[in-house]
Amino acid sequence: MNISSLKNKIKILLICTAVIGLFLCVVAWDNYPIISYVCAVVILVFLALAIYGYTKFHNIAVAMVSDVAQKISPYKREIFSQFPMPILVCNKKDEICWYSDKFEQQVIADNVKPQKYSDVFGAQFDQQTVSSDNMEIEYNGKHFKVIYEGVDQYNVFYFLDITTDKNKRLEFDRTRPCVMIATIDNYYEMVQDLKESEKATIRSQIDTILEEFESSYNIFLRRVNTQRFLGIIQHDDLQRLIEDKFSVLDSMRKISTSDNINVTMSIGVGGCCATLVQSELNAKQALDMCLGRGGDQVAIKTTNGFDFFGGVSRGVERTTKVKTRIIATAITELIESCQNVVIMGHKFSDLDCLGGAIGLATAIRALGKPVTIAVNREKSLAQPLIEKYSKVEDKESIFAHPLDALEHTNKNTLLFILD
Repeated sequence: MNISSLKNKIKILLICTAVIGLFLCVVAWDNYPIISYVCAVVILVFLALAIYGYTKFHNIAVAMVSDVAQKISPYKREIFSQFPMPILVCNKKDEICWYSDKFEQQVIADNVKPQKYSDVFGAQFDQQTVSSDNMEIEYNGKHFKVIYEGVDQYNVFYFLDITTDKNKRLEFDRTRPCVMIATIDNYYEMVQDLKESEKATIRSQIDTILEEFESSYNIFLRRVNTQRFLGIIQHDDLQRLIEDKFSVLDSMRKISTSDNINVTMSIGVGGCCATLVQSELNAKQALDMCLGRGGDQVAIKTTNGFDFFGGVSRGVERTTKVKTRIIATAITELIESCQNVVIMGHKFSDLDCLGGAIGLATAIRALGKPVTIAVNREKSLAQPLIEKYSKVEDKESIFAHPLDALEHTNKNTLLFILD
């Protein structure tokens, strides 16, 4: 509650009371002079008590503000009311005791005057949460950084308007560029037996779709060679593409040769990175993952891994399929980012399944990560291999019953399923 505004309201109430009392006395004077005298005395007594109460309230309010100002620190007493940042003072009961004029002007504006702490910070934030560290809040359409200072029984909050900086950060994130690499799957193999006129028709149809794709999503797209394209797209346009589920793949799939072979396209996107160089590297890895999964899809490399879209066509084997080292690099990154690894096969694991699990577990241990092979020995068809491998020194702990392995999993556990 703002003290100055409350004082103005009390003044208006006193004036209205005096005017109404005077009017009643004048009306009752002719017919009821005694009642008029009594009313006048009562009104005078009421006004005297009201003025006394107002004066006492004023003194208490001034004393409270002075007490808060003194307890903040002696050298701030003179500038407390003129501090350039909006200030809010609350007590331990989450009640607002006082706020500065700048708080009323810059934070509240024309909104309803707040009465409690939660009116400003919201019910999800208690004073202990805000007091633990500087935090950002949104109030009345503006963004503020809140700085806390504890003063005995009071909590003082300073508000720094960061709306402009927040909007600039949002604009920066929205317009951050991402690298996109697209390729026409098996283009050379698809057109090698076609007539030149049909090749030209296929190329023309592909170029038409890509030109529309480029203009619809504000993409800077350039051809690198006959089948590969390099593009730059802003983050907000990439989000529109994701919402559209990369319909360009469906458009490309409508093109077919005389042999009824549909044209498909794979796209790798490097999620927003610190530099375009890093984004290009991520785009290459994403495209390799697409091709390794058969093509006709989109992969976006993010900080949490890969997001895939599309992939409804039958996979096409390619002589330029993703190299083993690319897959190994991706798997290594997953292993290094997890806390522990669990490997499992099918219910009745056989020799090839369990042998693959042991080989993978050995590689994971070489990376320094704890690994467990979940296997039910009673149902496994490779019990001799389990017994023989268990005799090797320090390898007994690598096998665990599925229920025991489950107890050691958490949200940071990486699971490999082998066949």
